[in-house]
Amino acid sequence: MPEAVKTLQDFMFNERKIDFITCKHLLSNTQSARVQEKCGFSLMEKIKMDNHFGELVSANINIIWAEDYFEMEEIK
Repeated sequence: MPEAVKTLQDFMFNERKIDFITCKHLLSNTQSARVQEKCGFSLMEKIKMDNHFGELVSANINIIWAEDYFEMEEIK
């Protein structure tokens, strides 16, 4: 999955020239949290949201800025 996210990041930052990408994950979804962390996303905001059962759950909204992405790519 990190490879798919990195492909999307590459396309959006290099081809579409966007400034940032946001994504979110439920706190209970540790695998999604790990993928986002591996791909350079950092915490933007903690939120509460309704899940598909109508229950209020905790989630994180994460962000990666284009400049941070390019800096990470240079380090590789």
